[in-house]
Amino acid sequence: MGRYIFLDRDGTINRELPNYVKTWEEFEFLPDVLDAFRLWRSEGFKCFVVSNQSCVDRKIASEQAVVDVMNKMCAAVEAAGGRIEKAYFCPHAPEVTKCDCRKPSPALFQQAAAEFGFDVSRAYSIGDMERDIQAGADLGQKTILVRTGKAVNCDPEEWKARPDYVVDDLLAAAGLTVELEKRN
Repeated sequence: MGRYIFLDRDGTINRELPNYVKTWEEFEFLPDVLDAFRLWRSEGFKCFVVSNQSCVDRKIASEQAVVDVMNKMCAAVEAAGGRIEKAYFCPHAPEVTKCDCRKPSPALFQQAAAEFGFDVSRAYSIGDMERDIQAGADLGQKTILVRTGKAVNCDPEEWKARPDYVVDDLLAAAGLTVELEKRN
C-alpha cells in the first residue's frame, strides 16, 4: 500500500456532538488519538483529514470557525508529537448545495494526493461512518472502520461498501496500518 492515511474528523479523531463542533472549546480528542498520531509520525506516515462540515452551509458555524478548529486540532497534534499534513473539509449541506467535495466523493482525497504527490489508491481511509468507507473503497484504498463515533451502534455487514478491517479505536487503526506496511 503506502504510508498515507486519510482520516475522518468527528467521531474518529474527536467526540462528535449532536449539533456539531463549532469552537475549539467544544473539541475533545477521543482517548489515545494523540498516541495514534505519534505512532504514525514515528513510522513515517503522512496523515490527512477529510471531513464533511455541513454546519457551514446550515449557518450553524462559519467557515472561519471550522478553519480555526481544524488549525488548532493540527497544532495540538503537532505539539503532542504527531502530525497532520493538511485538513480538508466540505462546507456544503446536501439539501442546500450540490457539490463534488462532500464524502463519499473522492474530490478532496484526490486534491490531497495531487498537492502532496502520491497515488491516492495507495492510502488507507479511516472513519466511523459508511461514507468514509465508501470514499476509500471507491478510490481502491484499504479501509478501516473505527468503532467510535457513529460506528458504535452500526452493522457494517449491512453497508454497500464494507470495511476491509474493523478496530476499536484510532490507536488500534494506527497499529494495524503499521503492521500491514511492515508486511509489504
